Amino acid sequence: MELLTIGEKIRRLRKEKNMSLRELGEDFVSKAQLSYIENGKASPNIELLKYLAQKLDVDLEYLLETEKDQVKRYCKLWLEEMSAHVNLDNITKVEEVYKKINKYAKEYDLVEILGENNLLITQAYINEKLYDRALGSIQQSFYYYSKVSNIEKIIEVIIKEGNIYTLKGLYEVALNKYRQAHTFYSQLPVKKLKLESNILYNISTCYHILKDKENAKKYAEEALKIDKQLKDTKRYAQSLLKYASTLIINGEYIEAENILKQANSLLKKKEDEKTKAFIENNFGCVYLESGDYENAYKHLMKAKLIKEEMNLDELPTTLFELYKYHIKVGEDEKAIKQLEKAIEFSKERKLKEHIIKGLDYYVEYLMDKKSYKEAILKIKEQTSLLEQMEMKKVLVDAYLKLGNTYNLLGEKEKALEAFEKAYIINK
Repeated sequence: MELLTIGEKIRRLRKEKNMSLRELGEDFVSKAQLSYIENGKASPNIELLKYLAQKLDVDLEYLLETEKDQVKRYCKLWLEEMSAHVNLDNITKVEEVYKKINKYAKEYDLVEILGENNLLITQAYINEKLYDRALGSIQQSFYYYSKVSNIEKIIEVIIKEGNIYTLKGLYEVALNKYRQAHTFYSQLPVKKLKLESNILYNISTCYHILKDKENAKKYAEEALKIDKQLKDTKRYAQSLLKYASTLIINGEYIEAENILKQANSLLKKKEDEKTKAFIENNFGCVYLESGDYENAYKHLMKAKLIKEEMNLDELPTTLFELYKYHIKVGEDEKAIKQLEKAIEFSKERKLKEHIIKGLDYYVEYLMDKKSYKEAILKIKEQTSLLEQMEMKKVLVDAYLKLGNTYNLLGEKEKALEAFEKAYIINK
């Protein structure tokens, strides 16, 4: 990186044009005065700078640009380079550019550059599933944007932090982050509807995972109302899909089917394979619950095929529905095969939420078959994972389930131990 003083810029431009000091100054400024300026011994006034900019055929802004301005310009270029490396998942290059930006931005106190630098590397760490590193850098980004009171960026950073906690399976922490983002949103002088919708969408998702059906539906509905105003087909379709999901968990299947048809109609105009997979999955859920097993299987297999082709982390959600389908039609062996495939896939990808859900289904199946000892092993696997996830209510329920299962086996002491753990956690 090359940083030039005003005098150095003038000298370089003059030499590029093969001009002498006399030719450059003409009758406007003396040769001696120009020499002093080029050597940094004198500063030109604004009138002289305007004259020199015209003679040297450059913008006045270029000559006025301070050393700090030049560093900022270089840093912005490096941020663009860094963004490209993030999109290419080239973590080595990302970290290399990050260090360079960090060095100069700190030296010249470029606070917003430091905020953006940390925000970008956060995404790189998320892509690599390095969530603890991502949390460290996103908190740095929050610190820098807070220093300059950039509310919109602060909201973006908090949402990103919430997303990291969601990926770590810490849904209650994530929910608190999204609520914090919503609080900051109220301070924005000019409302950004897409940003508000994003916050509400994430709040709904957390409530959905935490099995708070009422709030999941409430926030999904609020997000949907906003997205209806935005001229973004894909966004509106995704919001319809989220709302349909909350209708399904609330047992409102007819309304869910109508919403899904609306989303599907939008996507026929503008194809989006990933969203289409989720719509097919939800159609499968609706038909499964309404007893139309043939249509349920057809839609679920479409969803499964798309998710497998796109190598999506969301594949287990469809495998779980296929498990339920096979149970309903009396094909237990096929059902367990789908369930085990979903759990194994989730373990490979470290998808804690899906592992928990898969084990839930497995425990339910084993309890139904009165295979209590096998069920206990699955519940213990579940509690071990839940203790890392800060999902207090779900962990309490798991220990209560463990205690009840020990009771069924007549193991009163172990049952009491499990109930005591549930009580301690719930205090």
